[in-house]
Amino acid sequence: MSGGINLLLGQDVLGQVLKGGVVHSTKNELYAINTIFGWVVGGSCKNSSEAAVTHICCHASTTTDTDHLLKAFWETEEPPSQCMMKDEDQQALKYFHLTQTRETDGCYMVSLPKKQTENKLGNSRRQGLQCYNSNKPALLRKGKWEES
Repeated sequence: MSGGINLLLGQDVLGQVLKGGVVHSTKNELYAINTIFGWVVGGSCKNSSEAAVTHICCHASTTTDTDHLLKAFWETEEPPSQCMMKDEDQQALKYFHLTQTRETDGCYMVSLPKKQTENKLGNSRRQGLQCYNSNKPALLRKGKWEES
């Protein structure tokens, strides 16, 4: 079973890929072509039931440049070593690590953080006290208010 396609090149780059050199098997069923990627083997072969299997293609490379190129590729594709998080995100992560616990049933429990916000109520104390003082007698009469 063949694997996935890793690289697909068009006919327009064929001349740049080929290095020259084609080797045919004695029965002309398989061939090998020398490319900049190494030797590419292709063709058809027969299995034990004599049914032809076509287009088996594999790649073999013995150059150390390939290893160097792959290493350079993965270094380029590697995520940055330092994460650029906002201060708020860093505080949230720190809070998570400090407050997370594991329950006996295996579930994780994390306390919800309380966001420190500025006072957005403004000067509403006077209005709040007026509302409190006007509702208190009615609640006392209905028995829904208890003095503490």
